[in-house]
Amino acid sequence: MEEKIDEKKLRLEIIKALESQIGKENVEDKHGHYEFGCDIIFYIVDPFGEKRKFGIQLKNVNVDGSNTHEILGQLSVSFGHEYSLDKKLLDAVYVITSGTISPGAEESFKKANVGFRNVYLIDYKKLTPFLEDFRKKLYSQKTITKET
Repeated sequence: MEEKIDEKKLRLEIIKALESQIGKENVEDKHGHYEFGCDIIFYIVDPFGEKRKFGIQLKNVNVDGSNTHEILGQLSVSFGHEYSLDKKLLDAVYVITSGTISPGAEESFKKANVGFRNVYLIDYKKLTPFLEDFRKKLYSQKTITKET
């Protein structure tokens, strides 16, 4: 496994990648003292025209039995918080780590997920192709700009 990405660098890169896919106006950086369990909030419009709100909780540690209770507590806070003026709660939360997610942690999330809406777990194996695709697009855009 490659070295874990610093959480700030990871957050900024994910924000830029999301902005390139869904537009800057649909991505909010919430990291800080008043993040209420989510570092990033993003919006997409579903096939029926409904605006859906998603949260991202970022970790740069391996997710395992030592930290699942803390993460579940953060998820509880995030699902109960209204992040914007629209007064709507989150539709889903992604827990994204630049490390690994142990099978025991996955099982803990599945069992605890009964009271939550949708929770998606993304580890470095799933995250890496997403970021590499963004980096390739960014590089090709810079190359095209230089050539013109």
